Amino acid sequence: MKSLIPLLFALVVALSSSVAAAQDSPDTWDRLGAEPRSEWAATELALGQAFHGLVVGFDACVSFECNSAQAWVGLPLFLAVIGTSASLFAVGSEGTYPGLTNTFNSAPNWGWGIGLATGHIAGLSARAVAGSRIIGMSAALGGSYFIADALRPTAGDVAMVNAAGIWSLLYYLMIVEGIMDRDQTDRARAVGLLTTTLTAGTGAAVATYYMPMSRSRLGLVQLTAFGGGLLGMLATIDTDSSCLRWATILGTTTAAFALGFFLTRDWDPDVYSRP
Repeated sequence: MKSLIPLLFALVVALSSSVAAAQDSPDTWDRLGAEPRSEWAATELALGQAFHGLVVGFDACVSFECNSAQAWVGLPLFLAVIGTSASLFAVGSEGTYPGLTNTFNSAPNWGWGIGLATGHIAGLSARAVAGSRIIGMSAALGGSYFIADALRPTAGDVAMVNAAGIWSLLYYLMIVEGIMDRDQTDRARAVGLLTTTLTAGTGAAVATYYMPMSRSRLGLVQLTAFGGGLLGMLATIDTDSSCLRWATILGTTTAAFALGFFLTRDWDPDVYSRP
């Protein structure tokens, strides 16, 4: 457990310096003129990093086999405090940018998922998979600075990438295990889910360059898609065919997505259009 201390301090320094450097880069976050600094964005960053601290602490206890209740409770809480403190120290009293917050909060989530899938693909033990998740989160947190500095995403850009990853998981499960009714091994499922989400996330990142949008518009579109999925479920509630049920849900969800994008085409102000 003592071997974790240098790593923890390294992560704290990396988080603080990365956030501070990214938000102080000239002309980094105002390219669309729609996302000024805010204290709420700083709060989001602190809460997100507190959550990541809890997750890393839990995974660390799994990996190092903590043998006391104090360790299981104390380590996650300690890392949550460290994550919160590092975030607040980095942003200062002026707040930070929503795009920066969402980048630093979302990247570790992707890293956790990639670490989980990679561990299952490699056939690692539960302890090793927990370590793989920690490595994935740490690497993604470090890489988030380069993503933020190079791509300068807004909060809506990051939300679109996240949404693409989540919905691609659902689409994969509906198609492969619902419509096609395949009985997959854990390794095959992990490969399929990892490939699908990375492809969808990359595609969404490219799409945001040509179709930037706000989080509010994306939220409405996803709410519409969710409603479409529920309608598909209600329409097939008495259907005996699993294939027909999932095909219907897939169709109504996709149609609702298209309808949501069409109905909100004028939702965002002009500042969300690329120059």
